Amino acid sequence: MRSDRGRPRDSCVHFRLRPHIVVVLWLSGAYALAHVPASSLFFQSSASAATPSVDMSILQLATPSPTARLLRSHLRLRMQQVETESHVPALPPRLARLAAVLKNAPDDRERLKRLVRIGDRLPRSSLALLAAEGTRVRGCTSVVDLLALTESHGALRLEGRADSRIARGLVALLVRGLRGAPAELVLATRADALAEALLSAAGLPRVLGARRQDGVGAMLLTIREQLETAAETGTKAHGGSVDSSSPPSSA
Repeated sequence: MRSDRGRPRDSCVHFRLRPHIVVVLWLSGAYALAHVPASSLFFQSSASAATPSVDMSILQLATPSPTARLLRSHLRLRMQQVETESHVPALPPRLARLAAVLKNAPDDRERLKRLVRIGDRLPRSSLALLAAEGTRVRGCTSVVDLLALTESHGALRLEGRADSRIARGLVALLVRGLRGAPAELVLATRADALAEALLSAAGLPRVLGARRQDGVGAMLLTIREQLETAAETGTKAHGGSVDSSSPPSSA
């Protein structure tokens, strides 16, 4: 008797799908259909309005794969980063050199020591700073006073003092770094943007807390406000003319 083993029962090829594969395929199809507008599946031809035809634009509206979405998100974040970096203000040469000295410190402890040593060389307060009003910096953890002056040729000159060594180092960093810089540079730059650029260039976010970093922005904002007041009143210095007898800031 002839055996039928090895011969298919009919003309169809039978194969067996595991249940979890069927569920995955069903969910994939349902997800794709849910993210494609129903109106985009078909359109009516101008020649025959009663006969629907497949709209080929469905290929462009198909849901992107997770890899494509991740790549698109990465490119968007990178474009935002490049746009932010393009708006970072350039530091004046003196300030950039001082920031490089701090940045090139071998470790964070040495960087903080260098900042303190810069503050130790801050000149004593002049009579102009002691007698001026509106010099107190609001928003600092320490007591800080700054006086912004403009020379006859428009160059910036600063005087300052602070009651802590770290704050004194930050004050000295601005006093020495902004000395001789055009006053228009500070007026044309946002205080927070300039503070962020300085802190980043000096590597100070690694050694300073958030309130100390905000204090640098508050110092620059005070300088900007004093320069704006001097520009409105038409004076060469905040609170009056520059006193030639007051000692200049040391380099």
